[in-house]
Amino acid sequence: MSSQVMRMCTSTLRVLPRAGGLVAPRAAFAQPHLVHQRPAGSGFARFISFKSFMGSNDKQEESKADDNKSETTQAQEQQQQAQGQEGASAQDAASEADPHVTELEQQLKTAQEEAKDLKEKYLRALAEMENVRERARHQVEDAKHYGIQKFAKDMLEIADVLQLALDNVPQDAKEHGDAQALRDLNDGLQTTNKLLHNIFERHQLHLLNPVGEKFDPNHHDALFEVPPSDDATSGTVAVVTKAGYSLNGRTIRPAQVGVVAKK
Repeated sequence: MSSQVMRMCTSTLRVLPRAGGLVAPRAAFAQPHLVHQRPAGSGFARFISFKSFMGSNDKQEESKADDNKSETTQAQEQQQQAQGQEGASAQDAASEADPHVTELEQQLKTAQEEAKDLKEKYLRALAEMENVRERARHQVEDAKHYGIQKFAKDMLEIADVLQLALDNVPQDAKEHGDAQALRDLNDGLQTTNKLLHNIFERHQLHLLNPVGEKFDPNHHDALFEVPPSDDATSGTVAVVTKAGYSLNGRTIRPAQVGVVAKK
């Protein structure tokens, strides 16, 4: 500060005019008692003072940092406490709402069981309906194919009588008989029998004459056994006493046969 005053004074003296002794000589103005010199140790003191000031600032900043850290820790603790309280409140609310939740869960379980039961009933009903539909289809087919079964059986009696009449005509009389009327009668019976069987075939009514075939209890009715011979195989049909008939593949009358006995 003193050096600055001295420089200002010196500059002022340089610019002022030297007139009539109004201004004192430079030497007289710069008296020793006007210049205040600082003590020799004032610089070191200022350094110590500045260092002390900076140290106090650092301590204050450290104190502020500690305070901020403490405040942050307290805020975190308060937040954790608040979260804990919220969790406890949620648990309390869940405990209070637990009866209602249990009731809803029970209702849901009951509804699921009822839905499962209804689904099973629905599937069973579908299966039953499918079975009914299948049975109805078979019944329609049976009615279509075997509706004339009873009528066909009745017609078989006529065929049997007609065939019996033809079988009782002697072979010589058929070929060389003198009675023309007898031959005409035989020819008429043959024609009638052929026409009748053609009608049977037209309606899927087939004659079963299993001579030489293996005996089948599903289509044959064994009445007696025939002694074995070299020309006949055991277990085969040797004689047919009454022909059988099948309608659309179903045997409506088994053939009455004699079976070759075992050797």
